Amino acid sequence: MIKRILHIILLAILIPILIVLFLLLTHGGLKITLILANKLTDGNFYVKESTGSLINHFSLTDLHYQNKRFSININSLELSWHPLALLEGRFYIQALSVKNTEINLPLSVASKKENKQNAHKNNISFKLPVAISAYNINLEKMTIQQGKKTHTIQSIKFDGYTWKDRISIQQANINYYPHVLNLSGDFYLKMPFYVNLTSQLITAFPAYHTIYTDTTLKGDMNTAYNLTIKVSKPFIASIIATLKSPLTEEKIAVTGQWKKILFPISENNDLSSSAGEISVNGNLKNYQFNLKTEMAGTHIPDGNLMLVGNGGSSLINFKTISANIL
Repeated sequence: MIKRILHIILLAILIPILIVLFLLLTHGGLKITLILANKLTDGNFYVKESTGSLINHFSLTDLHYQNKRFSININSLELSWHPLALLEGRFYIQALSVKNTEINLPLSVASKKENKQNAHKNNISFKLPVAISAYNINLEKMTIQQGKKTHTIQSIKFDGYTWKDRISIQQANINYYPHVLNLSGDFYLKMPFYVNLTSQLITAFPAYHTIYTDTTLKGDMNTAYNLTIKVSKPFIASIIATLKSPLTEEKIAVTGQWKKILFPISENNDLSSSAGEISVNGNLKNYQFNLKTEMAGTHIPDGNLMLVGNGGSSLINFKTISANIL
């Protein structure tokens, strides 16, 4: 009798373990998991073909998910990860490749008032449920459709990780024609929201020069955020902005200079400025600005332009507007 009870207990322990191992280590287990996912989600989930197993590596072909709010279609998805890292509280992605993604979003129906009310309800601190390491992330051709608007991102590449409340971006590359953005740095998800990010934006305007813009953002909510924007090609320009004590005083100080700027307004019209400078001081509710520039353009005579005024959150007043034609 005792032996029979021990056999029953042993089977009760082994059977769940064998089921879990089957689901994790076999291709059949992957298929069953996908079927369960379709049953448990609040929409329609479908995968045409799959290979591999949940542990270490698997690939999905023609993945489709749709609910009442949005739909996603993915041509192929391939994931390699280290399951043993979960024992240390970390989700470790060794490689992720996603090709040809189509996302359909409905037009937003929430009013500005609702959005504002929801924003006040949100906690200003965030906490990640598990640490994440993500390397060799490669997303190719992502199309986002919202109403009549279509946005196509040619590629996204990412390497980075999280540690407690910090997100570290070792490298991120976003190719969204005509723009290519390279980004790296750290930022924190709780007060005082320290940020240290650097980026380079390369913009290849059709029928115009490629513009190279380097940006750095550094600081925190308790002291100040410092933003530096520099254009190195095909003209020279720089803007230095400081937002001091964002939680209390909200003071802003912006200075900018440029040389030999040329922008195409249309196919046969250009606007240029051989030199100029701008300054903004005050706070977000009451600031003063001063702009001086030499400018010219197609059907626009050479001259000097000066703008002096002040503004707030919803109003700009020009005290001085001066234009001298050379």
